[in-house]
Amino acid sequence: MKSLFTAVLIFMSFQPLAWEATQTQKDLCLEGMRKGDYSIVLDLLDKGMNPDTRISAISESLLFGSSHYAFNGYHEETEKLFFKLLELGADVEWTGEFGRFPLNVASNVRKFAALHAAGADISRAEINSYGVKTPLQLSHSENYEILEYMFKNNVEPDCKGYSSIGSDSEWDEIEELYIEWFAAFNINDPFEYCW
Repeated sequence: MKSLFTAVLIFMSFQPLAWEATQTQKDLCLEGMRKGDYSIVLDLLDKGMNPDTRISAISESLLFGSSHYAFNGYHEETEKLFFKLLELGADVEWTGEFGRFPLNVASNVRKFAALHAAGADISRAEINSYGVKTPLQLSHSENYEILEYMFKNNVEPDCKGYSSIGSDSEWDEIEELYIEWFAAFNINDPFEYCW
């Protein structure tokens, strides 16, 4: 009997103890995040709330929201929540209603690299009713640090032989990186979209 009890305890120690939030708790999380008060979300996570909880009307995950947003300028609190969610094993490949996922909205290179380290596919393209968007388009192409990270990790910057940079892109300080990147992957035309 004692060995059965021990076996059950060991088995249970490997099982996730996360519970699903009620709609009221989800609403409180969203409202708190909008006001910059992450204590509600962090408290619920500490008590075992599922880190993959969907909080918005379009079912965005907490990780998606904290990857992208800094509600009302609370960057430090957003970062704290983001890394807490990764620590708790939030799904880095979660995909929302519109084909979006945490990596394609990462607001800085720290979050982008952390998602990649946690298993997110940095070559993954967003596919939805608007077409296909490559990682280059989705990384906020004006963010040089994310582009440099992608380049150093050999992410192919094109789709079907065409670059994802539009003719309205800024070419100031990132021009050299683009030229080197395009040459490495034999890009046909750096001004064609992949749609």
